[in-house]
Amino acid sequence: MANSEVTKERTGWRDEGISARHRTWGLPLKITDIDWLVLEYSVDLAGEVEPRGLIEYKGEYAGLQNTKKALQYKAITRLGDMANIPAFTVRYASDFSWYKVRGLNGIAKRDVPFTITLSEFEYVEYLYQLRGQTMSGELYQQLKKRENK
Repeated sequence: MANSEVTKERTGWRDEGISARHRTWGLPLKITDIDWLVLEYSVDLAGEVEPRGLIEYKGEYAGLQNTKKALQYKAITRLGDMANIPAFTVRYASDFSWYKVRGLNGIAKRDVPFTITLSEFEYVEYLYQLRGQTMSGELYQQLKKRENK
């Protein structure tokens, strides 16, 4: 495949060396640089780690993508399915006042069947629920105080 058929680096802040080199290997070797994919997990009293969810975070000024068509979202969705955990994309305000949560796979869509906007308090509460845990009273008060400012 000619290099011109491969998407060019747009931002310049990634590791351009490996990005440029990988592009020369051709279109069939698809990769995506995920903005910020995180694995939410919990640890039980015995020290066992349990994956709880995949979240691709995007800042409010990041370009909008069609999560049903973009290959990177299809790959994240498939990864969540393979791990049997929910996969989400979350767009967040630069001041962290809101979080737009969208379920990508069927597991996530049981909780979030359509895009919802949550306050920081609501979002953190959801992350605790995802783990089957309850936030501490101190954190509860701290987040409620921020929300009321």
